[in-house]
Order: sequence, then structure tokens, then C-alpha cells
Amino acid sequence: MNKRQLALSVIIMVARLAESLSVRNLILYHTEDRTLDSRRQRYTAEAETVFSGRVVVPDDLERIIL
Repeated sequence: MNKRQLALSVIIMVARLAESLSVRNLILYHTEDRTLDSRRQRYTAEAETVFSGRVVVPDDLERIIL
């Protein structure tokens, strides 16, 4: 398993846990930095396959309004 596959696997695990706990907002922070241009879209899409709440993948220092 390469780093990208591992990152997506972790996202699925976290999203499933959040779903099972009825979490409303899932914030995926401190993610890898090599694919900044596509990471938000990829991580959001992956989490949304198992999580029905709001998924947020912020940039560093981005303010999040809940």
C-alpha cells in the first residue's frame, strides 16, 4: 500500500467512525501536502462515500464556520 492509498484508507475509516457516532461535521485536517491542488476534492469525495454529514478539508489557517 502506497502513501496515497493509506491516506484514502484512513479517510474511509475516520468517516465511517464519524457516521457511526452521528457526527454532523467531519473536518479532515493535517493531510498530506504533495497534492494540494486536488486534495480537497479527492478527500471530500472519498469521505462522502460513507459519511452523510458535512465534510470539510481546510487549508492551513483557514477559518471554519460550523
